[in-house]
Amino acid sequence: MTNGNGKVNYKLSGVAASAVLLLMSSTSLFAQNADSDDDDLTNSELLMEQIIVTARKKDEALNTVPVAVTALSGAQMEALFVNNVEDVTYMAPNAEAQVNGTFPAYVNFFIRGMGVAGTVLSDDPAVGVFVDGIYSGLSAGVALDVFDLEAVEVLRGPQGTLFGRNVTGGAALIHTRKPTEEFDARVRLIGGNNGRAEGAVSISGPLSENFLGKLVAFYKTRDDWMDNPSGNAMGFDDLGEMEQKVLRGAATWIISDTSTADFRFEFGEDDSDPRPIWAEKNDALLGAQPIPGISEAPVRKGSDPLANGVTTSPIASDWSNASVEFNFGIGSGNLQSLTGWRTIEQKNLTQDFDGSVVALFDINNGFLDQDQFSQEFVYNMVFDNGTELTTGVYYFDQTYKYGEHRFGALFATLGGGLTTNSTTDHEVLGAFAQADIKMGDSWVLTLGGRFSTEEKKTQIGQFASGLLDGTLNCTDFVSTNPADCPPNFSGKEDWSNFTPKVGVQYFMSDTTMLYGSWSQGFRSGGFNIRQNVGALPGPYDEEKVDAFEVGIKSDTADGRFRLNAALFYNDYTDLQRTVITSEGFQTVSNAAAATIQGAEFEATWLATENLVFQASLGLLDTELKDFVNPGTGVLIDGTNMPFVPDHQFTISGNYDLVLSSGVVSFRALYHKEDNVETTDDNLGFPGPSWDTIDASVSYAPQNGDWRVTLFGRNLDDSVVSHQVSSAIYSGANDPGWVLNTGRLPREYGVEFTYQWH
Repeated sequence: MTNGNGKVNYKLSGVAASAVLLLMSSTSLFAQNADSDDDDLTNSELLMEQIIVTARKKDEALNTVPVAVTALSGAQMEALFVNNVEDVTYMAPNAEAQVNGTFPAYVNFFIRGMGVAGTVLSDDPAVGVFVDGIYSGLSAGVALDVFDLEAVEVLRGPQGTLFGRNVTGGAALIHTRKPTEEFDARVRLIGGNNGRAEGAVSISGPLSENFLGKLVAFYKTRDDWMDNPSGNAMGFDDLGEMEQKVLRGAATWIISDTSTADFRFEFGEDDSDPRPIWAEKNDALLGAQPIPGISEAPVRKGSDPLANGVTTSPIASDWSNASVEFNFGIGSGNLQSLTGWRTIEQKNLTQDFDGSVVALFDINNGFLDQDQFSQEFVYNMVFDNGTELTTGVYYFDQTYKYGEHRFGALFATLGGGLTTNSTTDHEVLGAFAQADIKMGDSWVLTLGGRFSTEEKKTQIGQFASGLLDGTLNCTDFVSTNPADCPPNFSGKEDWSNFTPKVGVQYFMSDTTMLYGSWSQGFRSGGFNIRQNVGALPGPYDEEKVDAFEVGIKSDTADGRFRLNAALFYNDYTDLQRTVITSEGFQTVSNAAAATIQGAEFEATWLATENLVFQASLGLLDTELKDFVNPGTGVLIDGTNMPFVPDHQFTISGNYDLVLSSGVVSFRALYHKEDNVETTDDNLGFPGPSWDTIDASVSYAPQNGDWRVTLFGRNLDDSVVSHQVSSAIYSGANDPGWVLNTGRLPREYGVEFTYQWH
């Protein structure tokens, strides 16, 4: 590696450099800063601003919304030097975004203990991701860079009425910037250690009297960051390489004073290694020691980036999105039509699941194809008495195909390999309504409900072995290409669900609001596309939740101190659990019940005009109840849910040093999460606690046209994560082969931004 010594790399792609030259030649076309309203504010004052959110499918001031939501505007994310949406979740209590360890281009959100840790397409996400209002049926292929974002909202808790299915944990609303009425052009360049290089550029402004346009491109690359000593000896690469390209465009048609049309598209490519996997514990595997490639090298300690594995070439991911949004002023309200298309394709999915150069448990030749379409109509209106009504209908349809080939010594007795292949069609229809009824000057009553119906049809070629069941199916097949695997299971199921909500708000004053609510939500039932022969892939039932929440939002000290807090209790029935059977296969079943309760606190204090502190604290208590593990037949009752920390907290500070020539901004952040259980029975190897320290210092001249920043992330160089799996049990309650997937190690570098206006 040319950059493995940690030196800063300032290389930029030719595409980004050409875009910069294009912008420099276009500065005379228009003139205006899109965020000009924020130009006269220090970063500290900017962070105290109230922003407008769409957490209830209408525009509302953040601290008047009776929902637990953390939201940042684009300008605030710049002030906080936020790099991606994952960083935003540091600011939200009981929320995190995990880069998946199985295949690249996946980001799994966890909110209030609910999320999906893997990449099985049939595991519907428990946290909905909505980009410009369009729901993403998969957690893959969502560009999370904040360069072109207008705002990010993290909604905590079930959102079953307005956002519907698969939001039993919460929702992440990502809003890209709209085209501007006057010229706005931006460029961002980043160089850092481990070969990190990024270039991003945007240009926005009027195309004609009634049309506005925007074009954005960004490119990012990083070299390998984790050593692969045993693999190197056999001619394999180190681990961690990535390259991503995104092109995004938008146009706004101003039809009239009350009607607009917004057109958006995005194309993305990601060529990345899967996250490195290493053995945390390897004292037993199939009763044999030592294990070549594992026990010959020491188990990774501390922050030493050491793994053992086989890599060939990065995995290719390609996606495209498009949407059309119409807004029409009708009577005393607004009618919105939102149409979305999305497709993603991944080829040659490969992962070395044993963390060694020996083929014990590997995957290759995998593929993923998904296409989706959605249509939503939403009508908002205000009655003469102040009551506000939000109502709408929603349609969603997706088809996804998935295949993988497993091979290695663990499958030697099964014919040397296992293959699966599946196609699933999924259709959803929903109708919803929610009213905010004014009950005097201080009270608001919220009543809402959603009716949903959905259908899933699937064909699955299950993992199988002719040596075990006497059939020629997806194992012992001539081809190792999963696409050649014929289906042996067909299934179809439909579900209907009604999810109500009742809430109340009390405005104690102009700056303090109390709220409480009861609501229901659900996560889709389905079929397990990774099921082995000998067990039915389903259907398994819907997961349902009753959610209770009370909270307070307040601004005190003349607007210099803000405190938001919430207490919640979520009661789940038919909780969906993915477990490993004694044969080493994944299966999905419904647990009898579970509870998640906790508390959340967010505080912002403007200590001086130039100094602001922010803090968040999330506390969680979880319990699984009356769940018979289908993998072991053991009753699980009273255990903690896996991958859910008891507490997590963040504290950060921003200070602006105002000079005659410009402003120097200092930023520091500390984030910590408690250790976690990693199995439903709480007998697996525990996931360790982890923390991170980020810091930056920026300089911007008085005119604010440009900014240069020196930054460091994960400065304590901790690469441990919660993503621990106990892959083999050598004896009762003894996980003898434990794997971990790490976070990125210490990063540092320099960023330069320029804006024309």
